[in-house]
Amino acid sequence: MAKSVTDTLLEMFGDPGAAAVQADLAQAATLSRQELSFRQRAGAAAARLRRAETPEDAAAAQADLAQRQARLAAAQRQAKVANIKRPVPQKGIAQIFGRARGAIENPPLTLAAIDDKGIVVAQADATANGAFHLTSPVAFENVVLQVSDAAQCVFYRSPTPISMDAGTVQYLDISLDAPEPKPSPVPTIPTMPDLVGQSEGVAKTLLTCLAVTDVTLTDKTQDGPADLVIAQTPKAGTAIKGDTAVTLTIRRASSTQPVLLPDITGTPLSQAEKTLKALGLRSTVAAMADDGPADRVLDQSPGAGTDIAGIDSVTLTVSARPQAPADPVTVPALIGKSPDFAKEVLTALDLGMQVAQTQTAEKAAGIIDQTPKSGTAVGRKSTVALVVNTPPLLEPAKVVVPNLVGRTAAQAAAVLKALGLAGTTQTVTDSGQKGTVVKQDPQPDTRVDTGSTMALFISDGGGRDDTPKTDFSRLEGLIAADPRSAARGVDLVTRLRNADVTDVDGIKTLAGLTSAKLRDRLRLDDVPMATSVRAILRKAVKDHSG
Repeated sequence: MAKSVTDTLLEMFGDPGAAAVQADLAQAATLSRQELSFRQRAGAAAARLRRAETPEDAAAAQADLAQRQARLAAAQRQAKVANIKRPVPQKGIAQIFGRARGAIENPPLTLAAIDDKGIVVAQADATANGAFHLTSPVAFENVVLQVSDAAQCVFYRSPTPISMDAGTVQYLDISLDAPEPKPSPVPTIPTMPDLVGQSEGVAKTLLTCLAVTDVTLTDKTQDGPADLVIAQTPKAGTAIKGDTAVTLTIRRASSTQPVLLPDITGTPLSQAEKTLKALGLRSTVAAMADDGPADRVLDQSPGAGTDIAGIDSVTLTVSARPQAPADPVTVPALIGKSPDFAKEVLTALDLGMQVAQTQTAEKAAGIIDQTPKSGTAVGRKSTVALVVNTPPLLEPAKVVVPNLVGRTAAQAAAVLKALGLAGTTQTVTDSGQKGTVVKQDPQPDTRVDTGSTMALFISDGGGRDDTPKTDFSRLEGLIAADPRSAARGVDLVTRLRNADVTDVDGIKTLAGLTSAKLRDRLRLDDVPMATSVRAILRKAVKDHSG
């Protein structure tokens, strides 16, 4: 009889409470995908209704839409009962889901987890609507969460540090405050920007965003546009610390020198307007569609080098943001999903799919990248490019064959099971003790694949010499029969003989040594192995005496 999902999870987690939570979350994830599928199918039906050209087509599309809306409503009711708002935990991954609410001027927002040394241990950019998903393969320990924009101005810092274990999930709802002039460790160590050529006002604003307050201005009279930075200390790229002092040299023009219009093409519109305002000039903006970044100055009139004494306004041609598609659809989040699931979702949204294959063992199977990103508005019939990962098959693990000669058949089977090996037995006439291994294939110290099968030859005692064994022989047998010896990959009996230990007192002496001395005496790999060997010797001596 097939096991239920709950029974399977109970075997995995042991704790019934944990298994129940995992089963609930697994069901919630399934219902969430079901609701998304019905929502997208209903959207596709609504689009077909809008495109209907005949009354018959409209009636059929209306009936299809009503049916799909009914299914969507049923899926939403079922999902609500299952409480699908809880994100699904991932084993070994600490996750923070959430959303930042509020307007910003310099997207994208970046959420960063910062430790007590100011080092970023994890960070993630938010989507266009402020949603973020921060992950870490290790636990978060006393980290501060921070939200900053592209200009490194800080909008939020958690009032107290947080800690969370790997495999757990937290949800964070952030209301953005006014930006504070705090240094942002995203990048980890803030660096001095290149301020040469910037106006005095722009340079001060940038330094304020980086929390640099010790700023000294020096004037220098020379030809060229006035009130621009012509030198800076420290230079661009220098790391900024809390006590960094900055000196800016500002060009000042004499009353007889002309002030020339600077070249402001390529700069953001807001920066260009500030530069012109500092020169006492107005700006007129003309937008033009462009494939580059939006709101960048493409051209200026008059051009750079014009004496500003004869002008009062500068016309700026600025790149405009591309117009939104006429019938937009939002690209869904497909990373982590299967190609079949992605095809079904994209087809329902009237989007195409292009797939590129890759093989990397570092990432899980499924979709690992998509273009455009989720949340992007595109026109219908657009193509979404997906990168699908198929991890390569790993070579089987190797294991060193232990020495099983002298052990009973049951002891040998236990050792092989612990190492992931199997064994077949065959009874032979031999002088060894009845029921013990007298021969094996492969031989000890051979490297074989995990899951391999060994041949064990068990003595029937028919050729055994019944002469009583010496005490030392009996002690050696106890040592050889200890399954820990094989599990550690050590043939202790052979090592004892190589070390000229030939009597009971010699073994008792070894059992009383420290781990470090025992390691050197028997030429073992390390102190932990010597500690394990010492435990084997002590048990054998105790059993022999008893």
